[in-house]
Amino acid sequence: MKTLFRPLIVFAVLAVAFASCMKDNDDTDYEAEYLKQEKAVDSLLSAEKIKIQDYLASTEGDWKEDTVTISLPRLGKTVKRGIWYEVLAEPTQEDDEAYEYKAKSIGYGQYQIIPPTSVKLKYAVYSLTSETPLKEDATGSDYTFTSTNTNLTTAWLIGFSPYTAKFEGENRNLGLLAGLTEKGLQKGSKVRIISPSYWSTPLYSGQQAPNYLPSNAPVRYDFEVLGIE
Repeated sequence: MKTLFRPLIVFAVLAVAFASCMKDNDDTDYEAEYLKQEKAVDSLLSAEKIKIQDYLASTEGDWKEDTVTISLPRLGKTVKRGIWYEVLAEPTQEDDEAYEYKAKSIGYGQYQIIPPTSVKLKYAVYSLTSETPLKEDATGSDYTFTSTNTNLTTAWLIGFSPYTAKFEGENRNLGLLAGLTEKGLQKGSKVRIISPSYWSTPLYSGQQAPNYLPSNAPVRYDFEVLGIE
């Protein structure tokens, strides 16, 4: 069985994520550093939005824009995550009810899904300038979400997640990691996701980005779920 995800530690807010790559130094001007990071995120998403819009204008499909926003308080604005998606096939009612995502706390009042134990999956990753896959599994393999894997990106976790998930019996908002579909990907789900590079690379220190991904460029993920448990 191949490995898809290792347990993902995602910080509760961007400020905490930014702080994770900074040294503990009393002389650090954290406000200036946070402002610098917010400007970098805003600039990256703005630049890649143009590339994504050009791609959408040149391709057919029933693409929908993700509505989750990122707060950039030092810039006094909120921006969309920049993700677009298209649902190509939906699970049957039986499959839609067969698996329910649960949430776990990741601190700071934030939650993410508990990844499935096992997923049988076809997938492919493309740049927006070529239909030759950068990486693919065209036949479908069994994946576990529990061990280190170089394919891991936050875009994968967002793609699989539902809008909300239950924690201690209550539906919890998944914040920046909220998914794109109501119940998350299920057996029979087939989707395409366009992600800015911000979500296609890890958000915390210590994890290397997949080496097949282009730098500072959006990519398209195609997922077809053959089974999930």
